[in-house]
Amino acid sequence: MFEREAKTYIIKQVKKGFKWDDIEKAPIDIFCWRYDYKPVCFGQLAFVEGNELRVKLTCYEKNPETTCTQFGQDVYKDSCLEFFAAFNSQKPDIYVNCEVNSAGAALMSIGNNDGETRVPAPDILGHIPYFSGEVFEDHWCAEIRLTNDEISTLFDGVKLQSGFKFTGNMFKCGDETAYEHYGMWCRSIAVIPQFHRPEYFGDFIIE
Repeated sequence: MFEREAKTYIIKQVKKGFKWDDIEKAPIDIFCWRYDYKPVCFGQLAFVEGNELRVKLTCYEKNPETTCTQFGQDVYKDSCLEFFAAFNSQKPDIYVNCEVNSAGAALMSIGNNDGETRVPAPDILGHIPYFSGEVFEDHWCAEIRLTNDEISTLFDGVKLQSGFKFTGNMFKCGDETAYEHYGMWCRSIAVIPQFHRPEYFGDFIIE
């Protein structure tokens, strides 16, 4: 019987103007379903001035497949980096999925993993949170920013602060790229590629 991995990432509290070089890297290096393409990837998280959670995801691959240009499109079919999080410990199966391609086009919804109750997060928030993508010579990055107000609205008044713990995972995929691939930080087990498994999320703790 496969058991949940005991992985923990400590989120550093920082001031505005911090440098990502000072933030711990969590490897996205577990490839369960496809083994012929394993780009080097990692995620980083920082909590800025007690108000904003920032997530930076990086992948070392040249010329990432990028067909989606608008929010809400199927970016997981492109070369894609993803961050999932369940912020309310009283409802651990309810989580938000943030999926971004190299153009900064994103897909974001909230609900559980039954595939029927997920709702686009902007429909709840009334706006689209911050997403960006940037391409360099040998790698590309995606950034996600979620304010405490946005997280509170999505998760029943939850407020991030020092010592706060939540669960989540980070992923790399490319469902319809030349080399179909699925990578993750914490191992998810399923017969077919499936990231939407909150029971296998790892732990995040704000220092």
